Order: sequence, then C-alpha cells, then structure tokens
Amino acid sequence: MSETTGAPPPRIVDAPRLEPLLFRAGGGLLLALAAFFGWQELHWPIEATAVLGALGATVVALALRHFGIRIWSAVALAVAIVATGLWFAATKSPLLLPALFLPALGALFLAVRAPRDAPGPEGARHRFAATLTATLGGLAASFAAYFALFHETELIDESWVLRRGVLTLAWFLAGCVLVVRGRLVGRTELRDSGFVAVFIALAKLLTYDVTHLDGFGRVGVVAFAGVAALMVGGVLGRQQRREVA
Repeated sequence: MSETTGAPPPRIVDAPRLEPLLFRAGGGLLLALAAFFGWQELHWPIEATAVLGALGATVVALALRHFGIRIWSAVALAVAIVATGLWFAATKSPLLLPALFLPALGALFLAVRAPRDAPGPEGARHRFAATLTATLGGLAASFAAYFALFHETELIDESWVLRRGVLTLAWFLAGCVLVVRGRLVGRTELRDSGFVAVFIALAKLLTYDVTHLDGFGRVGVVAFAGVAALMVGGVLGRQQRREVA
C-alpha cells in the first residue's frame, strides 16, 4: 500500500488569499465600466462617475489592507482624494461631495487601525502614510463642506467676510492638536501629519486670508493663530523639560 494513501490531494495553486482580491478587483473594474456606460448611454452627470470611482478606490484600498498590502491601500486613497479634490476645486460641484467623503472616511479608518495593523518600527512607513492620507482627506473634505455651506446655501450671510478665516483656524487648531498629541504619546506619524496641516493653514492664512480680510477680522485671525502657536510651544516645552528630567 502506498504511503500517500489517504493524503489530501495536492493544491494546484497555493495562493488562496489572492482569490478574493482578484474577484473584488474584477468587480471594481466592472463597476467602473458600468459607470462609464451609464454616463455615455444614460446621460448620468459626469460627477456620478467620480462618486463610483471614489467608492471603487475605497473598496480596493480596504481590500488591500485586509490582505496585508497596507502601503498601497493608503496610496490608493491618497490618489482618489487628490484627484477628486482638484476636480472639486476646479468645478465647485456639490455632486462631488460624496466622492470626497468616501475616501476620506476610508483613510480615517486606515489611520485608526494603523497602530494595530503595523506595530513596531517596521510598520512606521504604513502608519505615516495612513495618517498623512487621513489628514489630507480631512483637509479636502472640510474645504468642500465649507464651500457647500457658505457658498451654496443661504445659512450664512455672504457679507460675513470673517468666514474666510474660520476654515483656516480650524485647520491650524487641528494640526496643533495632532502635533501635541503625537508628541505626548510618542507617535511621530501624528506629529508629522499635524505639521503638514499647520503649514497648509499658514500658507492659506498668509497668502489668501490676509489679502481678503481687513480691520478687526484680519487682526483677530492672525492674533488667534499666534496665541495658539504660543500655547502649543509652551506645552511642547514643558514636555521636553519633563523628558530631560
């Protein structure tokens, strides 16, 4: 009797984890093709294609994260956020809001899960990519929401020019919180992403807000940012002295 009697048959392809990914990627491509035909044949607005594309990118990114291809999951979402953000900046179409929020939420999920998915020094690159992508997604989504709220509705009076500084200060404060939090808990990806948000807010403040505000509005926005920066400096200074002691 052969020694191999009763043994399970050999597997032809020893890559079971690849099979679901292939079907999901194929399904995403088919949905993208269906969206193209819908736009061409059914005269859907072109923004509907962007929404389906963002949904597909989010699904693919989460699938890549599930199968351990984590760095590319953040890259896929970053590409979707940048492409849709530039499209919205050019057209200001409110139909693009879902296309911005979908990858932004996906990036937030990646950032929250990153410490568990990629612990230790070897996972630093993925944690930084996920957190930075979530930061960029938050900036893009908040800009789109701000524009839709202040320019596409009548909830806020157009004559209230101080609204131009509200978004800047929100970005600046969010960046400061990330910097402080990252420094206190020892997570460099939070700190570095916070600096990115702070620099973007400062760029908007110094190149746009100071030229579109005047009087007490301009003074108040710049002074508020300055006070916030001094407070953050004080917190970081105390933390540094505590570590040295």
